[in-house]
Amino acid sequence: MKERRVGAHLAAALLTSVVLLSGCDGAPESNGGGADASAPNAATDPSKDVPSSGVGRALVGPSLPFDIRRDPRVVEIPLDCYTKGPYVRDTADPIAILIDKLSTGDSEVLARAAEELGAMGARSVPALGRLVAEQLRDRTQVLQMQNTVRALALNPSDEATELLLVVLSHQDAALRQQALGVLAGRDLDAKHFELLRDAAMWEGGGGQSNALGALFAADPVRAAHQMLDWLLDGKVPVNEARIGPLLAVATDPGVLERMAAFAADVPPTYAPYTDMALYVAGDEAAVERTLVRLVDTDPDVRANVLNAAKATEQVEILRWGLTDDPLVELRATATMFLVDVLDGKNGDAAANVLVDALDDPEALVNRVALDALVRRRHPVAVDRALALLEGDRVALESILASLHQAMQEDQELSERARVVLQRRLESSEGLETTSDVVLLQALALCPGAATARAVLAIADATPPGMVIETISAHRYIAIQLANTGVAGRREVVARLNEEQDPERRLDLMWTIGAHRDDLAREALAHMVEDDALDPWERVYAAHLLTRVGPTATVAPLLKAAARRFEGEPRRALDCLLHRWY
Repeated sequence: MKERRVGAHLAAALLTSVVLLSGCDGAPESNGGGADASAPNAATDPSKDVPSSGVGRALVGPSLPFDIRRDPRVVEIPLDCYTKGPYVRDTADPIAILIDKLSTGDSEVLARAAEELGAMGARSVPALGRLVAEQLRDRTQVLQMQNTVRALALNPSDEATELLLVVLSHQDAALRQQALGVLAGRDLDAKHFELLRDAAMWEGGGGQSNALGALFAADPVRAAHQMLDWLLDGKVPVNEARIGPLLAVATDPGVLERMAAFAADVPPTYAPYTDMALYVAGDEAAVERTLVRLVDTDPDVRANVLNAAKATEQVEILRWGLTDDPLVELRATATMFLVDVLDGKNGDAAANVLVDALDDPEALVNRVALDALVRRRHPVAVDRALALLEGDRVALESILASLHQAMQEDQELSERARVVLQRRLESSEGLETTSDVVLLQALALCPGAATARAVLAIADATPPGMVIETISAHRYIAIQLANTGVAGRREVVARLNEEQDPERRLDLMWTIGAHRDDLAREALAHMVEDDALDPWERVYAAHLLTRVGPTATVAPLLKAAARRFEGEPRRALDCLLHRWY
């Protein structure tokens, strides 16, 4: 894309910000379940109409008088619930509110309700149990029950697991498949084996795969014997890529004995997995068969061997796939499987193979290896990543996501990256090209207060009317500031206390509320309760606060604050309360 120059309005700000950049001194921050602030999700993000992380042209357009009531971020706050009147519901029982919204809320509200109910663990299960019983009696509530299962999926308690098993009695196949998919990842009791075996026999497609996964979770030894029975009887599940690895990790002597005795009778799609279990156990015949399959002319056969090797962490087999398979796609697959092994018992060996893969001529291989090793802060990969920060825009963008994750966990790495990026920005003439904007994005990905102060200085210097990717330059930069961590966003809170421009105040408020954490809750709650602020600014703060949550804290706060509002701002606040609570 051709880069468009827009003037040197920001050069002075970039130069004067040097003294502020003493280091990335902020603590790492979790997104708290939210998306990376440089790539807002329109379904859940407080700023639905902002662009993604891709960078476009910057230009200067006409500056119009700002009317906070006409700002799209405020306009989206509804006023059409006036027929409901003031919000009067008792907010003392957040579970009751969340249960209601699980059935009646819009997509964003019910997603948050499911998340909060799940986070409550066993405390929310009695109410969820009553809801499950009601929805089982009224079999027309399939869509509503899908939301209930969603909440149970996010609830790690044993009581929630028992309710998921109850859902298997529903007549809707998609609903059962959803519940089985969750159960496959739970610690199940062997007493549920027969129920899950029946489900595995009768469910179709994805439901059967999920049921088999749950069966192995309940009793892996009995499940392996049952699976061998079915395979030898010609009942072959179609999803060997998912079910096969459950057989490959078998270590029970009785299971291994049967696998060896009936090796010739196992269907060919599952034989790579049963033989891998024997390979790990040292069965010489299985070793020979596995090595033969590695050079089979059918790539699907080789893919199954690699998948079985991933399940059992056989790094040498995966190394062969990475270096010697004739298909680059399978070489890339082997690379990704080695990444999966990094956190296992053979992680060091896998890392050594991936370090060698950094020099592979195929981008499909070397980029996967680099990304994974940078995220784990491997020193060789980190040096490569920092070198890419000196490269062109394509090179820079290729490494930002993995480097950002690593910097959140490594203050020294953040400082090293900040030095490189700050130097490059200092040598530019401001945000004149798309490459300059990418550099600014990259700098904001370095967590810390010093970074935030520097980026805020650049934002302050943007002229009225300047836009980047269809929104004001100041707003665009504020979005990037959300990536500077808790320490960086504290600087934004301090800057907001000084900012007088009403439009820029909204930009900074979004940055503060971009993550669902204590910093956002405290700052936004203070604004909602500050009678000296513009009422619509307080309404926007309330709008952001509903998305930060949780219900138990925010609902009573907003209900109490609403009494101090009048006219349309009061209606807007009541609408927020009706929508969320």
